[in-house]
Amino acid sequence: MPGSTPWCGVLLGVTALVAINAKPQRVGVFYTAMLLTWLFGGWLMALTFSAAGPAFAHLFNPELGDHFSGVAQAIAANLPPDNSLRTTQKYLAASVDTHIALKGGGISAMPSMHLGAASIYIFAARKTKWLIPAILFWLTIFVLSGYFGYHYWVDGLAAAVIAWVCWCVSEFCFAPSPGNSGAESAFYE
Repeated sequence: MPGSTPWCGVLLGVTALVAINAKPQRVGVFYTAMLLTWLFGGWLMALTFSAAGPAFAHLFNPELGDHFSGVAQAIAANLPPDNSLRTTQKYLAASVDTHIALKGGGISAMPSMHLGAASIYIFAARKTKWLIPAILFWLTIFVLSGYFGYHYWVDGLAAAVIAWVCWCVSEFCFAPSPGNSGAESAFYE
């Protein structure tokens, strides 16, 4: 995805900022939730519900390709041939039939791990000044990944649900013990 490079920058930046600025308990919840989201969403569910977004549907089912031809036509009409979006789509499409592991190769759209990670940012940003930027980042990724055909809308929604469940499990795992009053309120300061 052409937005992957900025997305990776945000991933690295947010991950570092959380580690530097958050309280230890929140850091634990953040990293555990992110790891669980990638484990269950990016590995288990991606294998179980492997799918290709609308831009790649024709590679797997020609009938679906006809159904989503409007996406390809809109991209072809509005973007030059050397645009990074079109180049990335060609690269991913070419890697489908090779039986060689390629850096960034392969297509798995269900769930969207771009949105799974962005959802974790929202949960981590609750009760902070970073909540609105986190929501705007999530919305941007959601709209663009669907608009450019990398994902179906449900891929992003499924990722958000997975991330929420993983966040809840992580919060439970890092919950203060009954005898430690006050630690919970310190978690959200």
